[in-house]
Amino acid sequence: PVILKTAHLPLFEKYKQFNAIFTDGLVLENKTGAGLLFKDQKFKFRLPNTASIFTAELFAIQQAILRILEDRSVETRHH
Repeated sequence: PVILKTAHLPLFEKYKQFNAIFTDGLVLENKTGAGLLFKDQKFKFRLPNTASIFTAELFAIQQAILRILEDRSVETRHH
C-alpha cells in the first residue's frame, strides 16, 4: 500500500481540489458485495449471491455516481 500510495502522490497533488472516491466489488465464499469510500464515509452493500464480480464492481461505481450527483445537488442548493 505504501508503494502504491507513493506512486499516486503526484496525481493526488494535481487533483487535490477534487474528492477521491474508492469503489470495490467482491465475491467471497459465495457471497457478493460492493462498497465505496466517499468523503470519509463508508458505504457497504450486500448483493444477491448469484451476482458476478462484474456486477458488484459496476454496482459500486453506480453508487459512487449517485453519491456524486446527490452531493452536487446539495452544494447547488447551498450556493
